[in-house]
Amino acid sequence: LNSTRRRGGKRLIPSTGFRESAANHSFRLDIIYLDKRAVANVKKKVLIVEDHSDTVEILARQLEFLGYEPTVARDGIEAVELAGSENPDLIIMDIMLPKMNGFEATLQIRNNARTRSIPILAATARALPGDRDRCLGAGCDGYLAKPFSHVELGVAIAEILEKPSSQKPL
Repeated sequence: LNSTRRRGGKRLIPSTGFRESAANHSFRLDIIYLDKRAVANVKKKVLIVEDHSDTVEILARQLEFLGYEPTVARDGIEAVELAGSENPDLIIMDIMLPKMNGFEATLQIRNNARTRSIPILAATARALPGDRDRCLGAGCDGYLAKPFSHVELGVAIAEILEKPSSQKPL
């Protein structure tokens, strides 16, 4: 990131987007403030479990921008298999998946001694009242309703990865 600057222990990273002001045609870059702990998560492996190609591409780019190494599973069965073989640092789990839904995949990951401590972030279009509680009750450590911004994604990931292992589901 060539255009990165430091200010007071925080790292400033320009976003990939900009806004144009209709009044004076000036451009303003949004700035993301990432503290040192978020930057320390560079190159942690994140398993994206998502069946929509466009969403996979967007999430992968966001994760790469944030310094993570993404891998992809396209359904719940593949998610369970890759969780065991790749041992990711975090799983971003869609709920509505083919072959096996995200709730069942999360349950199988939690019931396996090798994978039970991997943090899982539910990232789903299910945004009705009670959906957040259902995802957390199924074993997810966090919840994001689609659509979400790259800033919301970065904050959710940092919060989950900073959580002490004693607070993670068994």
